[in-house]
Amino acid sequence: MGSGGWWFATLGLTLLRLWLALWVPLGDDEGYYWVWSRHLAASYYDHPPMVAWLVALSTHVLGSSLVALRLPFVACGTLSAVALRALVERITGDGRLARESSMLFQVVPVFVALGFMVIPDAPLILFWLLAGLAAHRLERRPGLASAVLLGVALGAAALSKYIAGLLWVSLAGYLVLQFRAKSVAPLAAAFAVAVLIASPVLWWNAGHDWASFRYQFVSRHQQAHFDLGRLALYLGSQALYLTPPLLALLAVATLGVGARRVERGDRLLWWLGAPTALVFLAVAGFTRFKPNWAAPGYATLVVVAVRGASRWRDRSPRLAQALGVATVASAIACAAFPLVQLARPLFPLPPRADPTVDMAGWPAIAARAERAATKIRSETGAMPFYAAGRYQLASRLEFYLPGHPDVFSLNPGRDAYDDWQDLASLRGRDCIFVTSDRFPTAPQQLARWDSTRVEARLVVATRGREQFRVTVYVVRGYRPGPPDDGGRASRAGPTQGRELAPGSGDLRERVRA
Repeated sequence: MGSGGWWFATLGLTLLRLWLALWVPLGDDEGYYWVWSRHLAASYYDHPPMVAWLVALSTHVLGSSLVALRLPFVACGTLSAVALRALVERITGDGRLARESSMLFQVVPVFVALGFMVIPDAPLILFWLLAGLAAHRLERRPGLASAVLLGVALGAAALSKYIAGLLWVSLAGYLVLQFRAKSVAPLAAAFAVAVLIASPVLWWNAGHDWASFRYQFVSRHQQAHFDLGRLALYLGSQALYLTPPLLALLAVATLGVGARRVERGDRLLWWLGAPTALVFLAVAGFTRFKPNWAAPGYATLVVVAVRGASRWRDRSPRLAQALGVATVASAIACAAFPLVQLARPLFPLPPRADPTVDMAGWPAIAARAERAATKIRSETGAMPFYAAGRYQLASRLEFYLPGHPDVFSLNPGRDAYDDWQDLASLRGRDCIFVTSDRFPTAPQQLARWDSTRVEARLVVATRGREQFRVTVYVVRGYRPGPPDDGGRASRAGPTQGRELAPGSGDLRERVRA
């Protein structure tokens, strides 16, 4: 593929991701980050602020729509592909390798998803690759300008996600090993600039008892212990996110480059990716993980894998061609599977294994909740507030409700909602409360109410197949604080918290998504 063909294909893939941004319903974490953007802060409990800042910038200009939320992340995906190509060309001088690697990067399942969904990893990967370009410049032209560029990229990565700390360590190790004492001064300058750029995260944490740091690095790992099944699950998830052939190539490339002397370009690419991939592999068996956490490290390891496979062309061209076709074909198949499953479920996957199971149907759910709220207002003269027990429900309900009224999260655990919502101000008000069979906690298990009843039970179906269920409650007289009985008993008669069986009259409504 020549340079013109690469640009044409990249434009086509950008348009494809833009179409996905318009078509794929809002995910639960995406809705959560959108709510962050409505409460701008220097940082947040779960992550640094970059994801919220990007969404806020886009929605301020374009309004709150799916395409407005996701447009910055589509741009990050395309810019990351451009940055990866530039990085490989500069450090290897091999234009063909740069184009092939960048093109594979754009069709690998994990990078397809990170190329249009609202997620902190998208800007993180872009700044990760830009930091690689700045580090290469610092090698070639040591000086203040190069150090500042590296510091800006490292700082912006830190504003995106805490995993950027691994990038800081990796590049420090690489640069020190490459030109030793000469690197100390420029590295110190780069890290000083990076700390300045990332200072909003430090400032926010200092003012919130270091809550985000403690959550990410301590509290969520307190039950850590080795579990072989968890390690196997991690490896399986990486095979799906990368495809099995590419995962095998990455493993060979990571171990091969790390174990022998190679040209400088491979070493930089290896240092940008392998330490991160190895860290998550090492801890995956001990603590909970999300499969996309190691993605930034894979971006440059893809190049090392392609470079290694290209060396087989002269010795075994047929094998190399077959491996290339298998890798690309499996990448496209794995990337397409969740989209097909979302459009027309082909396999009855367990709900926990199907990320698309509760994505559709939210406009209808929000419309039903609004109808319930309008009914209460007509009876009492006061508009009830909306609430849910988890951010995954509250955020999507808020996005799809007309006018985007605030939806409160009554989750007793810590989340970002605790930093802006004032539950005490809701005392005595009525509420429309939404639960789902994925997050089934009833309202009486979370707070005290004067009365609670089920307004509707919605069954969300896609092409005739039931996907998930939602219960809409009408609850009267909110009283802040935990329930008197811990939520174990019903407080307001036989309908409170009752699960409705099929055929339960007017309460059961079918929603086509």
